[in-house]
Amino acid sequence: MYELVRGPLALVSFIIFFLGIIYQVVYFFKNTTKQEPAKIYGPLPSKKEISSLYPSEDIKRLARWEGSAWSMEPVFTILTSIFHILVIITPIFLLAHNILIQESWGIFPPSFSERVSDILTITILAFGVYFLYRRLFVSKIKAITSGGDFFMFLIVFIPYLTGFLAYHQIFPYKTMIIIHMISGEIMLICIPFSKLKHMIFFFLNRFFIKSEYSFFKTGNRVWT
Repeated sequence: MYELVRGPLALVSFIIFFLGIIYQVVYFFKNTTKQEPAKIYGPLPSKKEISSLYPSEDIKRLARWEGSAWSMEPVFTILTSIFHILVIITPIFLLAHNILIQESWGIFPPSFSERVSDILTITILAFGVYFLYRRLFVSKIKAITSGGDFFMFLIVFIPYLTGFLAYHQIFPYKTMIIIHMISGEIMLICIPFSKLKHMIFFFLNRFFIKSEYSFFKTGNRVWT
């Protein structure tokens, strides 16, 4: 079972993961179009006349701030941002994962120390418990929570929990490591085809979609 999960099933999950990302990127560009500049007939208005029709940049920035999560829930937004960063970088730079890569392909990527990886994993689990508490007991969050949200929570939470338990051998190691690998592979497969795909569309929307939340002003695509 261990060799099956580590070998063929891991390969299949990575293939589905990368093909799913490609599918979502193609879907994004297929369902968005470039927004052409508006055609103006007749004499062009001056910059002063144009600027008088729109609020100043200070007013725009204030409006974006007032309507953003950073303004309404700054602490939660900071915690969420940290959580998402840790969820991504921890498995990438995990020493145990990179040792497997070295054994398979002879490449040893940069890795965190075991102590740092342990601290980051505990932090992710603590965040997970906090987010679960909000889903269960904070009224405005509970009202919009469905069974699918709890399923997504388990998909993300279980790989980190079982990895932590396996590393510290709190339960039988072989059992925990197999559950850890299977749950991680399920998470990889689910990312492009579930709510977890926001990790893909976050960057696509911020770089390509024309809106006040774009990272740059060069975004010129709109959803069709």
